[in-house]
Amino acid sequence: MKKTLFITISLCGILFFSCKKKETKPNTDTEAMISLPADFRAFYENFHTDSLYQIRHTAFPLKGLPINADSLTLASDNFFYEEKDWKMQRAIDFGKGEFIQNIIPLTDRIVTERILKADNQFGIERRFAKLSDGEWNLIYYCAPNRFTIIQK
Repeated sequence: MKKTLFITISLCGILFFSCKKKETKPNTDTEAMISLPADFRAFYENFHTDSLYQIRHTAFPLKGLPINADSLTLASDNFFYEEKDWKMQRAIDFGKGEFIQNIIPLTDRIVTERILKADNQFGIERRFAKLSDGEWNLIYYCAPNRFTIIQK
């Protein structure tokens, strides 16, 4: 009798917790944000709030892809943004849930960031690097394009 009661209570507990509403994935990769170099976080904030700082910390001509890149542009692999044509990058409030940020520190000197629109597969990709002068710079920018989302 005690064994049957124990099994029944255990099964009820398992069912209760398995039916619990799944938590939604946060908009930022918290582990990655924590593991970012401290000087990168300060750079990232300045990059999005000070337009002159952003220009000084962008490696022009900047390699990348234009918006809605076609197969010829992808194949040629020689698209560059010029300073005179640059549109300022602004901070995004990821708390609103409209965008999902995936930021990956590849090394202590290279960080890749993807920002995807939450309701579709369009997004941007940016790559930042700490150059030989010790300063962080944007070194690659892919304007809004369709991304294939790979589930973990």
